[in-house]
Amino acid sequence: MTEITAISGAKVVINPADFQDAMNLKNAVIRELVRSSAIANIDFSADIKTLAAMALTVDSSVEVYEALWPCLSRCLYKDEKITKKTFEALEARRDFYPIALGCMKENVSPFFDGLLFVFKELQAAIKSGSLK
Repeated sequence: MTEITAISGAKVVINPADFQDAMNLKNAVIRELVRSSAIANIDFSADIKTLAAMALTVDSSVEVYEALWPCLSRCLYKDEKITKKTFEALEARRDFYPIALGCMKENVSPFFDGLLFVFKELQAAIKSGSLK
């Protein structure tokens, strides 16, 4: 669980989704990055233009949007469960991106942390020659 303050000043509670909903979101994000070839060009020292292009690629995906909502529905905005109606009010719309990104980070980051660990272990095994 993560608490944030939205642009409007509203209190937001980002809760982890259940495993399958989080997995669906992670898979949708990866599929979109692969489909757009953005993942082939990931550079962790990338400039803001590259990062913005990747973010817009994910943001414009219907599949990612649909996978995000089951995760968002576990979160609270002004102590109320988030629904699509939450962002109908114009003043609430500016809060959407910080909340959506917070929800994605809460639910997708743990998978990538584990994946990076596996990659580091694999890289070490390759360098040491112990991978057989």
